[in-house]
Amino acid sequence: SLCIKVWCYPEGRSGMNSSRGQEVFTRVFRGRSLMALLGAALLLLLIFFSLKGADPAGAGAEKTGQADRSLRAKFGKMVEPCSVKRMRQKLLCPDLSMRKPFDLWFSRTPGGRLILHAANDIQSRGAGPLEIRGHKHKPNTKPNRMKTRQIIHKRGPGKYRREASGHLVFYPIPYQGRYWKYANAARFEMWKLNGDREKVKRVRVGPKADYCFRDLQRTKPSGRSPGYPVYPGCSQDMGISRVTLGTSVGWSDVYPSNYDDNLINVTGLKGCYLFRQLADPKNQLSELNEKNNIGKRRLRLTGKPTRIRSC
Repeated sequence: SLCIKVWCYPEGRSGMNSSRGQEVFTRVFRGRSLMALLGAALLLLLIFFSLKGADPAGAGAEKTGQADRSLRAKFGKMVEPCSVKRMRQKLLCPDLSMRKPFDLWFSRTPGGRLILHAANDIQSRGAGPLEIRGHKHKPNTKPNRMKTRQIIHKRGPGKYRREASGHLVFYPIPYQGRYWKYANAARFEMWKLNGDREKVKRVRVGPKADYCFRDLQRTKPSGRSPGYPVYPGCSQDMGISRVTLGTSVGWSDVYPSNYDDNLINVTGLKGCYLFRQLADPKNQLSELNEKNNIGKRRLRLTGKPTRIRSC
């Protein structure tokens, strides 16, 4: 039969005053069909409200993924997830901090240049680890370079993968060989200061730029800091197509003052200067706080390899 609103008619017949329609109407709504219709309606309502309020396994991750994709579409693939509040709340964002320069000393080269050596310590102090994954270009036209992704752990299951603007290089270290390192991980700078100890001009930049990012020293133990190294030293295998670098929470990637390129040329500089070591100087990595990436120290330079003095 053909049903319109609450009236039912046999196929091929119509009319609201049809005695046959009234007869069918009476039979439908006075018989067992009425109970069946009410039961079906109740069942549909229960299903609707249960689906509306449900959060099945994986739904939270799916919503996070949708938020990630919408923000990427809005800001581009280089979105800074740790700078966007609604994303940051769902992530264990890393945070790099540079310790104040330490173990400073002077030397002279055979050519007479005055060199300032210094140790440095890039510390991981965020809610989660710093993790970088490198992969070879396709086609492999640059065997000594890798593209990178920054991996940010989520507060729940899963990880956020962010395309990073940096890259890895297969960098040579004298008497040690080559290592896969993150390019432009840090920078050494020397700034001229005025009489009020304010920066006036950057006068020198050191050669140190590429870092391994590893768990070398556990410098700030805590409940979030693993008691063992998770990220080992850099790979020396040029043939691998993928590699992972990183520093766990509470750990540091420390380089001593006698390490290759841990120096800056201060030949001819006299007066009061600000020596700065910067972590992630090009802001290639997403992190919680960009204001603690600089370790600095004021120095009185005399143009001679004297003892280290402040100003």
